[in-house]
Amino acid sequence: MAVIRQQRQTKIGPIGINRTFTGGDSLGDAIIDVSNQIGRRYREIAIGEAKERGAKAAAEADLPSITTLDEGTNLPIALKATEGMGRFSAEAFNNVVLKRFENALSDDITAKKMNLCKDFLRVQMLQQSLNKYFKNT
Repeated sequence: MAVIRQQRQTKIGPIGINRTFTGGDSLGDAIIDVSNQIGRRYREIAIGEAKERGAKAAAEADLPSITTLDEGTNLPIALKATEGMGRFSAEAFNNVVLKRFENALSDDITAKKMNLCKDFLRVQMLQQSLNKYFKNT
């Protein structure tokens, strides 16, 4: 029998990793997936509750604090109440306050427009009555 000399062999190439399948891995992955889903759901619920608290606080704010503007920022004074609120509560609070501010301004403009229309009708009626008076005299 011939003697085989030991030779040094080097090979450059990708390194392969052998993985063995164990049944516990799929069970662990399933548990992780379920816990992530539960965590996402609780986060969505917490965000919804925070937005609801912010909107409720804005709905309870008095109208003068919403319609009065801060001289430094030219924003409603009520927006200062967001200090101490979380990000989602403050965002909902700001949205509701700004919407109430827009509605209050719209109501004021509509009321002023109606008053001006009444005055215009009175002036027109006054002119008509004066014209009748001048025709009759």
